[in-house]
Amino acid sequence: MKNFDELGVMIDCSRNGVMKPEAVRDYIRIMAKMGYTYLMLYTEDTYEVEGEPYFGYLRGRYTCEEMRELDEYAAEQGIELIPCVQALAHLNSIMRWEEYASQARDFDNILLIGAERTYTLLANMFKTLRKCFHTKRIHLGMDEAYMVGLGKYRELHGIRNRFEILTEHLNRVCELAAKEGFEPMIWNDMFYHLSRESGMIESAKAMIPKDVTLVYWDYYRSTEAEYAKFMHENKQLCDNLIFAGGAWCWHGFAPHNKFSIHATREAFAACVKEGVRSAFITLWGDDGAEGSRYSVLPTMAWAACLAKDENATEEDVKALFRDAVGDEYDDYMLLDIPNRISEGSGDRCENPSKYLLYNDPLAGFLDYTVPAGVSAACAESAARLAEAGQRVKHYPEVFRTLSALCSVLEIKADLGVRTQDAYLNGDREAVLRLAQNDYPEAVRRVETFSDLFYDQWMTENKPYGFDVQDIRLGGLKERLRRAANRLVEWAEGKVGSIPELEEERLPVQRAKAKGESIGFNVWAQASTVCRLSHP
Repeated sequence: MKNFDELGVMIDCSRNGVMKPEAVRDYIRIMAKMGYTYLMLYTEDTYEVEGEPYFGYLRGRYTCEEMRELDEYAAEQGIELIPCVQALAHLNSIMRWEEYASQARDFDNILLIGAERTYTLLANMFKTLRKCFHTKRIHLGMDEAYMVGLGKYRELHGIRNRFEILTEHLNRVCELAAKEGFEPMIWNDMFYHLSRESGMIESAKAMIPKDVTLVYWDYYRSTEAEYAKFMHENKQLCDNLIFAGGAWCWHGFAPHNKFSIHATREAFAACVKEGVRSAFITLWGDDGAEGSRYSVLPTMAWAACLAKDENATEEDVKALFRDAVGDEYDDYMLLDIPNRISEGSGDRCENPSKYLLYNDPLAGFLDYTVPAGVSAACAESAARLAEAGQRVKHYPEVFRTLSALCSVLEIKADLGVRTQDAYLNGDREAVLRLAQNDYPEAVRRVETFSDLFYDQWMTENKPYGFDVQDIRLGGLKERLRRAANRLVEWAEGKVGSIPELEEERLPVQRAKAKGESIGFNVWAQASTVCRLSHP
C-alpha cells in the first residue's frame, strides 16, 4: 500500500446482529482480495468468557472454538484477526444481570472503576481471548463513557478529576492485558475531550501508557481540513495514531455509500497529510443492526483503492469490486436509493426509508418530512432494486429486502398525510377507502418485507436478535390494523372524532423545510412520541 502500512475493517457484532462464522469467513475472503490486512469483530459481550456464564448469555456470543477457527482461517487468508472488546462502557447488556449491576456498575453501562469485580471480569476476558487469538493486538474500546466517575464511583470516593480516574483505570487494564501478552489500542474520544475539559492538555500524553495506541474515530465530516485538524490535535496525545472511518450501514435498512465514499476520500487525504499510516473502516450496527454489511462493499472497495493510490479512479474501483465481489459496482450503489426520496437527500446521511416505515399513521409526527411524489419515487426504487437483484450473482437477498421495503413505502410513506387530509376535509368515503384498501395492503407488504428481511438476517447473522425486529414489525402491523379500525368507526359515524388527526403536524427539526428528509434512526423515537418503557 502506497499511503498506508495497513488497512482494516471493524464489524459490529454487538447490536443484536452477531455475524455467522461462515459469513465472517466469506467477508474475510472479500477483504483479502481487496487488499485489507486486518479485521476486528466488535464484541461488547457477544463472545464467551470463561468463568462468566452470564456474559453474553442468550446474545449469540461467539464460542471459544468459533473464535479460534476464525482466527486460523483469517491467518490463512493473510488477515490478522484482532479482538475488539469493551473495558469500560457500552456494556449495557451485562448490566441486566444482578452480579454485574450490583458489584461492577458505576452508572448505566459503565464499569465501576476500582471495584475488584470489574478487574476480575477483565482478567477473565483477557485470559479467554489469549486462548483464541494469535495476535498481540487488542482493541479495548473505552469510548463514550460520559458519566464515568459520576455514579456509584462518586458515592464511594467523592468527586475527583475524571481524567485522572480514567488514566488510573487504563493503567490497571493495561497491566492485566500485558500479562496475557496483549498490546492495547483504545478509542480516543474520552481522553481527547477530558484532557481538554480538565485543562490537562500538556500533561495528558505523559499520563497515557506509552504502549497504548489511540484510535481517532470520525465518520461525520466532509472535508479534508476538518479531519486533518482533529488528527493533528489527537497526535498530541499519542505518537502512533490510527484513524477509523465509517461505511454507513447503520442508519436503518439501507446504506449511505455515496456519503461514506466522499468522507473516506477526504479522511484518507488527511491521513496522508498528517502521516497517519494505519486506518480501518467501521461497519456499525446502531439500533438493531438492520443494514447488511454487504450493502457497503462499494465503500470498502473505494477505501482499498485509496489506500493504494490517492488518485484512484472509479474505473479502478469497479475493476477491484468485480474481482473481489464477483458482481458489478453500479448494481450495489443502487442499494442507497431507498433513502433518496427528496432532492439532495442522497448526499446526506438521512434515513426516511426507516423512520417513514415506523411513523405512526394517526399521530404522524414525522409527516412534515414527507415530500411530494414519494409514492411514485418508492415504486420506481422497488422496481430498480428488484431488477438488480435478478442480475447479481451474490447476496441477492439484500436487494430483495430493500426492494420489498420500497414497496411498503409506496403505500406507507405518505399514508398518514393522505389520511389526515381526507379526515380534515370531512371526506368519510375517502377515509373508508383508505381503511379498507390502503391499510390492509400496507399490512400485506410489511409481512412480505418482514419475511425477506428474516431471510437476509439468517443468511448473514446468528438468529439471536431478530426477536427485536419481530417485535418492531409485528407492532407496526398491529398498529396499522388498529388505525384502520378506528378510521372505519369514524367513517361510519360510530365515533365523533379521531383526536390525533386533528393536531397540526409540526417540524421535527426546525431548520428543515416541509418535505425535506432528516436523519432519525432510533426506532423507539420514530414509532411513537409516547414512552415505550420506564425510565
